[in-house]
Amino acid sequence: MQEVKAFPDSLRNNLNKLFDFLNLATTLNKKLSMPLVEEEKLDLNLCLQEALKNYPFTEEQAQKLHIDYPNDIHFEYSPLFIQHLLCNLLDAGFSRIERMHQGEIHIWAEEKTHQVVLHFENMAGISTAENFSQVFKHFFVKHHGNTIPGLGYCGLKLLSEGGDIVCNLVKEQYTDFESHFPKI
Repeated sequence: MQEVKAFPDSLRNNLNKLFDFLNLATTLNKKLSMPLVEEEKLDLNLCLQEALKNYPFTEEQAQKLHIDYPNDIHFEYSPLFIQHLLCNLLDAGFSRIERMHQGEIHIWAEEKTHQVVLHFENMAGISTAENFSQVFKHFFVKHHGNTIPGLGYCGLKLLSEGGDIVCNLVKEQYTDFESHFPKI
């Protein structure tokens, strides 16, 4: 597959407006304490199951997905956002597995003192240094068909709510996306 080299100016302008709106809405949401999307106390196990029900897996993809469902981990967040985050990570992960002709995805969670950390490990091998440094930038698309705001938006949303998302190279063999959610 070929990398998208440039966006038409009209598309770039519209996407810039979308990201500006999302950034403004997220900032206002935090300052006004008026949720744009209803947040609720979530059981991470049930949240993962619900999000995965909505992802259009092929049978081959389902066999390459391994989840260690957490026990009794709760946090307060938008269920819709969790689905958006997981769909972004799954889409990118399965695309990488397809391009590399190897790999699998492992999802697991851990509870820390003030946060819940959701790990998304992609075992398809590491990205290039150039790709790795750009993974959270807007307009960074490495495969055809990706039309959702992506990990750039997810990172902004998590930061605005006291969380974070980072991507680590682990033993130079795979990537581990860590999504940090404030713990209730």
